[in-house]
Amino acid sequence: MKYSVKAVVVLAAVVAVVLRFVPLPIDNFSAMAALAVLSGTVVRPLWLAVCVPLAARLVSDGVLHYQTGYGFYGSMAFDYAAYLVIALAGRMVSPRSAVGNVGSGLLAAVLFFLISNTGVWCMPLNGQYLYPQTVAGFRDCLVMGLPFAKGTLLGDVMMTTLYLGLVQFVSSWKSVEQAVAVE
Repeated sequence: MKYSVKAVVVLAAVVAVVLRFVPLPIDNFSAMAALAVLSGTVVRPLWLAVCVPLAARLVSDGVLHYQTGYGFYGSMAFDYAAYLVIALAGRMVSPRSAVGNVGSGLLAAVLFFLISNTGVWCMPLNGQYLYPQTVAGFRDCLVMGLPFAKGTLLGDVMMTTLYLGLVQFVSSWKSVEQAVAVE
């Protein structure tokens, strides 16, 4: 991986962590899944591609827990699992166009929504399930999660498109620079 691409990954990780602490006008605007897509697409080896978003999330969860006492919760393993799946999807999809970048962000948002809400549905909070453990309860959980999905969808699509576009730009810039040096 080229140094410029590594810089994009580091920048994306910092932005993903910082955005969890900055008050924004859009609730749940996040760049964490975008980081997972980016890592899955460009970071090698695979174990490191998975560790980058998980480490960023763990750091931000730890800081949130220290600041508020609410950084860790019962269903958070599902959030981490979602980032793992999103990083693997980023590796398999490996988008190379603007449409692919937007589609990857959309896929990341959908995967995170489904996996994280599955955790909310099937894990008790303070000893109680928030929704009945039935198909209707799962449906209700998904419906109740929709207002939270707006910011996540917007953040995932925007930030994935930005990060992957930036990687494509710096990669092509280096290629042009090398071609000019050869002439």
